[in-house]
Parts: sequence; C-alpha cells; structure tokens
Amino acid sequence: LKPRYLFPPSNFETTEGLDCGMAMPVVPVLGRRGAAVSARRPGATLAVTFVLAAAVGTMINWGSAFPDSLAFALVTGQPSQDFAAIRATKIARAAEVETKERPPADDQLWKDGGSDARPFKEGQARRDIRGTVSWARREFNEEAVRLKPYVEPLLEKQLSIKEITFALNRMGHKLRPLLFRPPHGLPIFNEKSVNAMLKRVKNEHGVRLHKFARPDNLPPFAPGARYPWKMVKSGTHYAEVPPLAPWTPGAKAEEAAPAEEPAPEEPEPEADEAAAE
Repeated sequence: LKPRYLFPPSNFETTEGLDCGMAMPVVPVLGRRGAAVSARRPGATLAVTFVLAAAVGTMINWGSAFPDSLAFALVTGQPSQDFAAIRATKIARAAEVETKERPPADDQLWKDGGSDARPFKEGQARRDIRGTVSWARREFNEEAVRLKPYVEPLLEKQLSIKEITFALNRMGHKLRPLLFRPPHGLPIFNEKSVNAMLKRVKNEHGVRLHKFARPDNLPPFAPGARYPWKMVKSGTHYAEVPPLAPWTPGAKAEEAAPAEEPAPEEPEPEADEAAAE
C-alpha cells in the first residue's frame, strides 16, 4: 500500500509519446479559470469602454475650442503661455485697484459708529451678563480698585495682613458701601478677603500689592530682616540708622584704652572713734 500523496490527482491526464517514465500533468486551457476578463465580468468591460469614450470626446471638444493651447500642451506638457495677454491682465487688475474708493477716515468712522464698542446684543461679553462667573470676577476687581487708596498707605507703613485687616475693620462703616457683596455682620474684612483683594490690584509699576505685605514673623523697618524681594526693591525695607562717628584704624592704643578710676579714700581712725563716743 502506498500513501495517498504518492498517487497522481484523478483530474490530471498523462502525456503520451515521452521517453521518460515520469508522467507530466496536462493543464487545461479551455476552462472557466483560463477565460478572459470579458467572459467573467462583462459589466466591467462596458464601464471601461464608456470611460474611454467620454475621455476621447472631452479631448476632441477641448481641441475644437482651443486648438493652439491643446497642441502646445500635448507637445510640451504645459499649458499655452501668452505673455502679452498675461501682462494686459495684470495691468487691468492694477488699474482696478487704483480706481477703488479710499476707506473713510477714522474720525468719520467714529462719528458713524458711535462710542459703544459692542453695539450688538449678540456680541455681549460674559463679564457683562449678570450672574456669570466672569461678571462676579469683574465686580471683585472693581472692588479692589475702589479700596486701593485705603490700602496703599498701610502698605507704606509695612503692615502685615493681620494688621491691614484690623485697620480696615476699624473704618468698616466707611468702606462697607464700596464692597461688592458686604457681609451681614462683623467682621467686615478677614485675612483671606484682604489677601485676595491685594492680589487683584497692582501698583503703578504693575506689581501685585500682596507682594508688599510684611511677613508676620518680621518686625517693620528692621535693618537686617529678610524681607521679600519686592519690598527690598521698593527701598523701604530698612530703617534709617544715624551716622556713626568717624573711626581711624591707626589710632594709638592709649587713646583707645579707658581711663583708670581713682581708688576710694579710707576714713581716718580718729574720726571713727569720735563718732562712736
């Protein structure tokens, strides 16, 4: 018995008239697998035919309308370039630009448009819509600007956040109308609200005011205290020290040594005996 893979396939035919003992398979030519594309898919052949016919018709139409440019394009691969016509087109475009009307002046636009930068309702910013977060943020910023004249003198005295809060609460009856949302009771200001208010406003140099508040662990106007860098740069971080007397390192030791004090005098013994009697 032989294994199955040693037997030739049943659909193959052996050739006759060969000297070799090995049988060669005969490949069938006339079958469905060897058929042409048109025999398998006649629709594809018709579609390709229609596309080629449409392309040929388009080329014929272009050639009849523009024979020179088509011939130039077929020969050189580039469209026809009529430099005279191109130059005439550019001159016409330049003339059109020059003949356009000039825009109106800025004064005329300002008079026609008015002073309102946002005249249309659909372009209203969110900071102008009541109840939004942007609107509340804008109100707090305006509150900080209103309180700035009362806070700057306190910062010049190098007060801390606690001291500024205490000073503002002392005049709270005068500052309550300036607040955006004043509290119902007391205190009117606390350390958190004062620090947030100082962060919202800037000085004339564009620096936030909270950077000029003195730390709580440092005294005001201390000569050797390690104040923040913004306070040091402002020039008010040290106290005025009076000038000392001139000192010469080559002075004599005798002048520098203190004078000897005289010894106390001892009372006489006779005076003591008289006093005892």
